Amino acid sequence: MKDNEKYFYSFDVETFIEKIELSKKRRAQYYTQKIKLPKKYSGDDYDFDKNGTLINIHTGEKVIKNSLSVGKPNIKMITGQYFWTGAHPHIRRKIKREMSDFFYKYMKDMPKVEESQYPIGVRIDLYDKQDTGQDLDNFIFLYRKVIHDVLTAKEMKHEAIIIDDSKKYIQDIPTKFYPINDHNNRRLRIEVYSI
Repeated sequence: MKDNEKYFYSFDVETFIEKIELSKKRRAQYYTQKIKLPKKYSGDDYDFDKNGTLINIHTGEKVIKNSLSVGKPNIKMITGQYFWTGAHPHIRRKIKREMSDFFYKYMKDMPKVEESQYPIGVRIDLYDKQDTGQDLDNFIFLYRKVIHDVLTAKEMKHEAIIIDDSKKYIQDIPTKFYPINDHNNRRLRIEVYSI
């Protein structure tokens, strides 16, 4: 691409990432004196040990609070709403890092935007089922943030594709939703272009 040409690059992300595995196995959590107990543990068979953990007095075993999920993977759906409502910073970083690595696979061959090709726009078209229950802005915000960060190589080891994602450089960020019948055929179409 010549320096004086308008920039245009597009790519499709088929079956885009929507879940992140936070851990391979969930740890056991136990009832403590600070937690309101279910009625089934209020009888004579249960009491608290010297550390304040609920135990079965006949076996001495701690009572597991999360017995249905212990030992299973901890998988989190990617939603902008989750980020807004107080996700732990460690979890936010893990989600962002995994999403960045995922999107970089699609973006690593993009040519660098030259100085004369700015300002640019970054368009995201979402193809998915209509009944997912999320607002478009809540859904797309995290994907957009990660895509812009991959373009600028923020917190990543590759060379930046764009100088910065400030208003000086990115001045158009349209999003369009296209309903489809099968969620398994979901995709994102991303276009980066000179304005």
